[in-house]
Amino acid sequence: NYNFIKRIIKNFKNISTLSAKIKNKIFGQPLFKYKNLGIIGIGIGPFKEKDKYYISTIKLLKESNLLFLRDILSSKICEENQLNFSIGSDLVYSLPETFWSSHKKCNEIIKKMGVIVRDWNFSEEMGSFIYKLISINFNKSKIQFYSFCKVKDKFSINFLKENGFNESITIWDPNKMSFQEFIKSISKNDILLTARYHGAIIASLLEIPFISIGIEPKLKLVAELFEMPCWVYPYDIDDCVYKIQNIENNYKQEIEKIALITKKEKNKNKLMMSSLEILLSEL
Repeated sequence: NYNFIKRIIKNFKNISTLSAKIKNKIFGQPLFKYKNLGIIGIGIGPFKEKDKYYISTIKLLKESNLLFLRDILSSKICEENQLNFSIGSDLVYSLPETFWSSHKKCNEIIKKMGVIVRDWNFSEEMGSFIYKLISINFNKSKIQFYSFCKVKDKFSINFLKENGFNESITIWDPNKMSFQEFIKSISKNDILLTARYHGAIIASLLEIPFISIGIEPKLKLVAELFEMPCWVYPYDIDDCVYKIQNIENNYKQEIEKIALITKKEKNKNKLMMSSLEILLSEL
């Protein structure tokens, strides 16, 4: 499965794909010609309205021979459009267990706290969490901030640097740091606050308790899936500390709960990937 995903990523780099993207942009031609279409591990929406993006997305989904979704929000959109689908899981769960197991640890108290930031330009209110985070203090825990993308997190990075956190920011640059090295850095934390959906997914695979920052629906959904807290607007700092304290008070149980739910997500992923392999064998 891991090699299969790497092959897909590599194919996106070839020149024919670039040509198809240009034709799609200028002439509206389909990106790919296909006999069978399998769509797996995706999240759909949210859409503000049924615009051209919504219409083109539904059209593509209707053409699929295999459709596996990763969340309940996406399933509701498919149900509204009478689409056949199955519930799978995020593609990150396809990575082998050896990728994560060496980074897992067994602490019982919170000494290090990781915060995964994200610029959120769609709503000033929802994106205001970054102003509150710099004042968070939980038993003098060491705090490390993480950015998944320097280009898309410019405001958050600059804001943290201006407020004296220059030495406490880890920015993933794939040209300088491997994904494994980045994961290793994240794994050193005992709890994660994340404004990114995949921050929560990574936390689950590392069996680290997390708190979602509810800037958009999928952050709330992933918190519900793993029965973890979601810190929502107006981002009261005392409420955040209260949620962290609750996790620490039941730290071992929280880890066990995450491990159990993660196992279920991995099982759904195996079914999803097996279904895709069957589809590919028919080509």
